[in-house]
Amino acid sequence: MPAELQAQGIKPGRNNRALWRTIAALAILIALVAVVAWQGIARGFFSLPLQQEKITSTPTLTTSPASPTGAIDSATLTSTPIGGGALTSPTQPPTFTPTKIPSPTSTAQPVMKLALETPIGRDQEFMIHRVLEGESLDRLANKYGTTVAAIQAVNYYLPSPLLINWTVVIPLGKIDVQGLPAFQPLMVTGGMTLEAYAQSITVDVSTLSYYNGIPPSYQLSGGDWLLVPRQKINTVQPSPTATP
Repeated sequence: MPAELQAQGIKPGRNNRALWRTIAALAILIALVAVVAWQGIARGFFSLPLQQEKITSTPTLTTSPASPTGAIDSATLTSTPIGGGALTSPTQPPTFTPTKIPSPTSTAQPVMKLALETPIGRDQEFMIHRVLEGESLDRLANKYGTTVAAIQAVNYYLPSPLLINWTVVIPLGKIDVQGLPAFQPLMVTGGMTLEAYAQSITVDVSTLSYYNGIPPSYQLSGGDWLLVPRQKINTVQPSPTATP
């Protein structure tokens, strides 16, 4: 071939070799950069930005079985996120109003102590005392703040002198007993109401209720003692030979 043509063919070959060398050097450089970057990521020197996962929720609609037309029950509307887990929308906590429960009303009647040596009565208190050996009206009057005349006035029947085991009605702390009836102390032998007992002994129930301080419907028990108002008679009588 002519020399001119041979010289022109040599130039393109040299340029190609230079180009390939440049490409090879760039490829090696890119590979080195990639290896270095990978090692940095693997060892924690670099971190890739993570795209924040967007949680989307799809409402799950449930219908109340009691709804006649299959209407949506707003109380059962829940939100279920994609990817699992239940999301609940923040709601204001319910306000609970405490309900006042009425206290049970007791229907049981109060139990009164209608016994000897115990104050009985409402406005004026009396006591039914069983006479002990050596006691007299003077000693009883001084002990309970009254007088012998007052004791004699409030007793339906009173022997003189006093007999042992005799039951005496004593007005506690009272001297003036005008207007008060005389009382006969009686012991109840069976259970009944005060009203029924008043009918059995022919006594006005309101008077019996007032002086004993208990209502007419009060349920008496065997062994209870009552002050039974009686019409006054001569209360001081000679002592009988037998002890009542």
